[in-house]
Amino acid sequence: MAAITRHLIHKRRLKALAGLLWLGFAVAIGEALRRGGVPPRLWPEELRAGIAACGAYGPAVYVLLFAIRPLTFIPATVMTVASGLIWGPWEGILFTLIGENISAGTAFWAAKLLGRDWISVAADGYLKRLHRGTGGDSFRTVLLLRLFFAPFDVVNFACGLSGMEYRRFAGATFIGIVPGAAGFVLMGSSWRDPRFLLLSVAMLAAGLAVARMIGGRAAAGAERGRL
Repeated sequence: MAAITRHLIHKRRLKALAGLLWLGFAVAIGEALRRGGVPPRLWPEELRAGIAACGAYGPAVYVLLFAIRPLTFIPATVMTVASGLIWGPWEGILFTLIGENISAGTAFWAAKLLGRDWISVAADGYLKRLHRGTGGDSFRTVLLLRLFFAPFDVVNFACGLSGMEYRRFAGATFIGIVPGAAGFVLMGSSWRDPRFLLLSVAMLAAGLAVARMIGGRAAAGAERGRL
């Protein structure tokens, strides 16, 4: 019994240490951005300039930055728009999809490691309510959240806490992020070619339309199940 207690205490201390390191890293990033005097609206352009300076290693650097991005609390949208600025629509979408999927996995497993003490319980409650509304189908729950453009990291962290299978989370994320990723990359590309802005709006609207259709069918199915 004493050995089990010591193990639990040690595990909690490791979680607390990991959480403090994570928080310290995020604060350091925020302070660096503040001292740099760059307003948030210019972050995509600053990121573009930095990655462009990496030359042929730019895509690898971008994917690596996207992978650790959840630990910095820098919005995923900043990275996505910057991708369109750097590579244009087609390569930008490819590199963004790779980076976003890895980023989602980073946050999912970070939530499992750190536990409820460090992640919002309110986010987990929201996920459970939606999960019940879709008939308990975790794949469809995550798919809807992605298509409705729910806050990217909140969904990742909440799913990591929920006990959801990573396989179902990753599969729904892989499919569900496509309209949003494409839409925001195209938005970044439109800074160089305004014609892409219309296509960006169309992709985002298409994602919402598909989400409404899937959500409507799920609600109808749940209602029939109660009759």
